[in-house]
Amino acid sequence: MSNILENRLDITMTPTQITAAKAGFAAVETSAPFLLGLTMEERISIPKINVANKAFVEDAINALANNAALVPSYLDVVKIKSDLTLFTQLDELATL
Repeated sequence: MSNILENRLDITMTPTQITAAKAGFAAVETSAPFLLGLTMEERISIPKINVANKAFVEDAINALANNAALVPSYLDVVKIKSDLTLFTQLDELATL
């Protein structure tokens, strides 16, 4: 078990590494600007897909697609599919 006196990470970054890291963050901001625009209240209040409810969302999409006449018109299956696709794409990136 480590303690406060054991320095397990004794390293500093070179200026080149700092520049490369900043360029990487800038590339993420450029390629996915939608990741940075929510307020804390929006993050809390907006319903979201997560690992715990992914199977439910997939089942709901199938139910909506197969029973379109029985569900309210405000449930847009195309937008829900798009949300699920984005979740899957970001989930892949999160493992990096």
